[in-house]
Amino acid sequence: MQAMENGADLPRGIGVYTVERELGAGGMGTVYPARRVAGFQRGPVVDADPDAEVPWPATAYIPGPSLPS
Repeated sequence: MQAMENGADLPRGIGVYTVERELGAGGMGTVYPARRVAGFQRGPVVDADPDAEVPWPATAYIPGPSLPS
């Protein structure tokens, strides 16, 4: 793990994916950017490892404004 600016630990990778930065975190988990996918307004699951020590899904990252909470 490498230290983030706010002092939290950032994993170097999840599965075969390199973690570059954290997009956000909350009650559902932590979000990191994944590879880009063509298409309009969709964020499909591009990979997952439900049998990992810490199960994880990777979904497509779609840039856009934050949703209201």
